[in-house]
Amino acid sequence: MFGGSTKQFLASLGLGFGLAVMTFTAPMTDNAHAAPTQPTVSQGQESCENHGYMWDSKKKLCANRPCVNGGQPGDTKDVHYGNAKGPTVTFWCDGFTGKWVPIQ
Repeated sequence: MFGGSTKQFLASLGLGFGLAVMTFTAPMTDNAHAAPTQPTVSQGQESCENHGYMWDSKKKLCANRPCVNGGQPGDTKDVHYGNAKGPTVTFWCDGFTGKWVPIQ
């Protein structure tokens, strides 16, 4: 009876060790292949403009931030309020802030 308990204990210990190894090594391997798809502010004006984005020289900021709901910098979208015949407001994706801004 004692032998069975030892086998169960060793099996549980081995399983726990294996799960711990997988848990601690998985995050390290996932980040090794990550690559940015858009330029970052730290890449500077030349990289920003070469990728087709606007550069703000006063703020040292690149307009490369996508807007929520899939908008890319410079995109516009019309939003109807109420029904299809209701007032329409056009929004512009501000790449500096990543927010939709109403335009008049």
